[in-house]
Amino acid sequence: MQDSSASVARFVHQYQGIEGFYFLNKAGELGYIASDGKRPVKENFAQSQNKDFLLAYPQFALEIEPFLQAIKEIPRAYLAGADESEMELGYILPVTEGKTWLSATLILNKDIVDELERDEKLMYTKGLKDPFQIDPETEKMKGIRSVQQGFDDLLHHKDAFGIYKYFPVLFKLPGKDADITHTGTEKAPLRVLNLKWRNSQSDDNSAEQMSGQETVFAILRANLIARGAIARDKRLQNKFAIS
Repeated sequence: MQDSSASVARFVHQYQGIEGFYFLNKAGELGYIASDGKRPVKENFAQSQNKDFLLAYPQFALEIEPFLQAIKEIPRAYLAGADESEMELGYILPVTEGKTWLSATLILNKDIVDELERDEKLMYTKGLKDPFQIDPETEKMKGIRSVQQGFDDLLHHKDAFGIYKYFPVLFKLPGKDADITHTGTEKAPLRVLNLKWRNSQSDDNSAEQMSGQETVFAILRANLIARGAIARDKRLQNKFAIS
C-alpha cells in the first residue's frame, strides 16, 4: 500500500480493467486500486461501523473476524507451494493487440475450466437447465476472457448445489516485475487466487467455517458492483471494448 501514484498509474495502464477488483497482499490483507487508477485503497469494511447495517445483517459481525484470519493463510500457503489447483484460478496478461476487448486478459487454468464444464453438465443432469435452450453462460467455458467478464462470471458462478465456489482475487508475486511478458517458461507475475480457498488440513478450519462467511462474500460482491468493477451495462453497451 506504499506504491507511488506514478507506479500505480503505470501498472493500471498496462493492466486496464483491474481497477476496483480486490488484491490480496502477501500479508493477507485485502485492498483495491481506486477508480482513478492512481492509488491503492485498503478494504476497511465500512459496513462494520454502520449500526443499521449490523442490525439488518447480524451474521456479518460473527463472520468478519474469522474471515480476516482465514484469508491471511492464503498467500502464505500459496507461496509455500500448496496445491495450486485448489487455490489458483489463473493469471492476468497485460492489454495486448488482437483481442476484441481493450482490457487485461484473464487466462483460466485448465482444471478450473474443466470444473466449470463439470458443473454445467451436472446442472443439465439434475434438470436445473434446459439442454435445448441456448445458454449465454457457456461463455464461462472459455479459458481466455477479458478480466471484467471473466471475474464477473466466476464471482457469480454457482455449482449444481447452489454454492458459490469462487471469489477471484488478484495477487502479485513478490519480487516479480509485473511488466514482464508471460512466456511458456516464465510464470506471469499477476496471479488470480480463490479467496474462498481454505486449508482443509488446518485444525482451525471446521466444516462449518469452510462453508460459512457467505454474508461477508455477499458484501464483497456488492462492493465490487458499487465501485463499478463489475458493470454489466458497460459490457452490453460497449461489447467490443471491455467484454
